[in-house]
Amino acid sequence: MPKLLTNDAKTQTKVLTSIISELESCDEFLFSVAFVTNSGVECLIDTLIKLKNKGIKGKILASQYQNFTEPRALKRLIGFDNIEVRIQTENNFHAKGYLFRHGTGHTLIIGSSNLTQNALCENNEWNLRVSSFEKGSIVSDIRGEFDRQFEDATIVDDEYIRVYSEIYKYQRIAQITVSELVDFGIYRNSKDYSGHYGSTPLVLYAKYTYEDVCRLLDWEKGEVPLNIGGYKYDKKTKTYPVFINYDKEEDIADTIKYNDHFESSSRLIAISKSNRSVESEDVQTALRADELGVAMHLFVRKNKDDRISKEFYYLGRMHATGKTEEFIMPGTSSNAVEIEYVLDEPIPDALYSYIIS
Repeated sequence: MPKLLTNDAKTQTKVLTSIISELESCDEFLFSVAFVTNSGVECLIDTLIKLKNKGIKGKILASQYQNFTEPRALKRLIGFDNIEVRIQTENNFHAKGYLFRHGTGHTLIIGSSNLTQNALCENNEWNLRVSSFEKGSIVSDIRGEFDRQFEDATIVDDEYIRVYSEIYKYQRIAQITVSELVDFGIYRNSKDYSGHYGSTPLVLYAKYTYEDVCRLLDWEKGEVPLNIGGYKYDKKTKTYPVFINYDKEEDIADTIKYNDHFESSSRLIAISKSNRSVESEDVQTALRADELGVAMHLFVRKNKDDRISKEFYYLGRMHATGKTEEFIMPGTSSNAVEIEYVLDEPIPDALYSYIIS
């Protein structure tokens, strides 16, 4: 018989109580949750220790959605050798489900509760607990979906946590003190309207798509990547965003194989578009940006298939030093210009190492 699970202070019932009860009697468990916090792990830590001692295995699939999941929570979970932890880095992963195997039967708790203390103990949450036999269609569907997403997710290990911790430090602003929905609203408000970099609407080291950048820089219309082509100057707003895929594909055409590279965490060599000279208008705008009152913004991602960051990291304002070199692009007859830039803010060590490695 399906049962509604809620947190109710009057009756002293909690979603957590049901999850612990299922864990203590299960032979295997699978969690698929968007958000995991240290407070949520703490609620289950004693039970997880018991499961480890009993040799009960489990898998936990979390999400990097909005960088809400806490690195220290992931660190504690990977300390259990009986638990596999992976993380979805796509922005649309927002699942909330807990599956427990008891012999040939299964219990599923699915609804609105993430693995956070507030969601398991305090928030007004709705979750449904249902049971099914091993061959039930609901179990088969859920196991299949979980296995597919788990296989496609990123393994959480010490190296992943090291990189993610640096990103989280700069992007996570709101503290987990109220309900998930309110927390999420506070976080988005903080991301979009406070903690801005200088006078910009951008947050340093946050991640943005091409469309985000056009919108936040107040362009009249968004531009598709093909029209931006690595950089584009908007005359009305006097903004000049530069987008760099740091690692280039092996089979990329020679005419667009730009050897952009960092010389240090605060100095960049960026390449103009092909068929350009020092006198070209876009090159001159970059070289004279400070004089013209043009704001140049740098956005970098590791590559187009970057699993941790599909978007670009915002690395702040940059300024041309005046050092340039015209050259012929290898394998072509096209001219291009190397331009040296200095960044206002040195890139944090962990993020810098991640990008250039």
